[in-house]
Amino acid sequence: MLYHLGDDCSGFEPEALWDYAKVGLMHLTQWEKIALVSNINWIITATKLLGFLMPCPIKVFPNKQLSDAQEWIKGE
Repeated sequence: MLYHLGDDCSGFEPEALWDYAKVGLMHLTQWEKIALVSNINWIITATKLLGFLMPCPIKVFPNKQLSDAQEWIKGE
């Protein structure tokens, strides 16, 4: 899964954050790996701190490395 939060992302509403969490929990074991692409510091930090809880590899990329994240997801 590639999850991209672009530069125009200004935050989350609590309801949206809960919806994202539900989707993630429902499909927790279905991803081989996850790439998070974002420049939002608190999301990057939280992902790095909590990524070990995921049953698959998770890697964080800055927005300018979106193509690198796409290649990593494809296994290239």
